[in-house]
Amino acid sequence: MDPSLQTGGQQGRILVVDDDHRKLRLFDAYLGPLDYRIIKAATGEEAIKSVREHDPDLVILDLLLPGMDGVEVCRLIRLNPSHRFVPILMVTALQDTEVKVRALEAGADDFINHPLNSAELRARVKSLLRIREMHERIVHSERLSALGELAAAAAHEIRNPLATIRACAEVLQLRKQLDKPNTLQTMVSEIDHLNGIVERMLLLSRPAGLNLELVDLRESLEQAALSANLAVRAGLTVTRAYDPAPAQVRGDRSRLKQVYLNLVLNAVEAMPSGGELRLFTGRNQSGRMVYAGVADQGCGIPPERLGRIFEAFYTTKERGTGLGLAICKRIVQDHNGKIEIQSTPGSGTTIRVLLPEA
Repeated sequence: MDPSLQTGGQQGRILVVDDDHRKLRLFDAYLGPLDYRIIKAATGEEAIKSVREHDPDLVILDLLLPGMDGVEVCRLIRLNPSHRFVPILMVTALQDTEVKVRALEAGADDFINHPLNSAELRARVKSLLRIREMHERIVHSERLSALGELAAAAAHEIRNPLATIRACAEVLQLRKQLDKPNTLQTMVSEIDHLNGIVERMLLLSRPAGLNLELVDLRESLEQAALSANLAVRAGLTVTRAYDPAPAQVRGDRSRLKQVYLNLVLNAVEAMPSGGELRLFTGRNQSGRMVYAGVADQGCGIPPERLGRIFEAFYTTKERGTGLGLAICKRIVQDHNGKIEIQSTPGSGTTIRVLLPEA
C-alpha cells in the first residue's frame, strides 16, 4: 500500500495470525501502544480471508497453525499479485533450519522466536514496515512519472483546440446566429469543464512549487468549510473536535486548503439527505505529526473500492473525473505527509491528513 495513503488504521494495519489467544493479547500489549491497528486471525483460512478484506501493511504469522500451517498460508498470500510484497514476519519456537528455508522459499521476509521479546518485536515490525514503505514509494513514483508524462502530453494537445472552440462559440453567441442560444451556453459550459480537467491533469503531472509558510490546520479546515458554504446545506450539521494545542505545519496554505476543500465537498456529497459532518484536528502520539480531518455519516466506501479511490482517473461519480483525490494525495506527498482513511459501508467515512509538525 502507498505509504502516503493508509486505509483503516493509524500507523498501519497489522494482521496477527495465531491460534493461541494469550499470544494474541501479547501482540496487542506490545504493538497497540505504537498506534497500530491490530487485526486478528486464528487459522490459516481466516488469515487468507483477512488479507483479502483488510489489505494489511504487515502480516505476523505463526508457523504452527492447526490445519493449514504458516508456510502454506504464506505461499497462498504470495499467489495474489496484490499482496506479493506485503511483509510477512514468521513467528516460531522451532530451530529447524529446513522449516525456515521452506518458509523463506514460500515468501516469508523475516523470523522472530518465541518467547517474544517486546523490544525485538517492535524493532522488526518497524524495519519491515520501513522496507514496505520504501518499495511502495518507488512503485508509486514510477507510476506517477509515467502517468504524469501521459497527462502532460494529453493536456497540451487538448488545450489549444479547446481554446479555439471556445472562442468560436463566444463569437457565435455574441452574434446570436443560432435559434437556440442555450445550445451555445451548454457548449461553453462543457468546454470550461474540459479545461478544468486539463488544468487538474497538469497539476497532477508537474512537480509542485510550494510556497512554504507556517500554516494552522484548524484555520485551513475552517477556510475550506467556509468555501464549501456548509451553512446553507439543508439537513447538514457541522460539529468540531479540535485539539486545544495548535496543529501547525510548514506548508503551502492554498494547496492545503485545496486538499481540505476537496475532502469536505466529498463528505457533503456522501450525505445527500443530510447528516453530521465532523471537522477535527489532533496530534499523532507516536511521532512528530499533526493532523486535520473530516468525518461523515454517508454511505461509506466498499472495501473493494477503498484501495483505489486515490488513483488518478478512478471515480464512482457520474460526472467525476477521478482527479480530485489523486491531486490531494500528490499535494500531501509533496508535504511529506500521508492520508489515512477508514470507511464502513452504511456508516460513513473518516479521512485525516497527517503532516510533519512545524
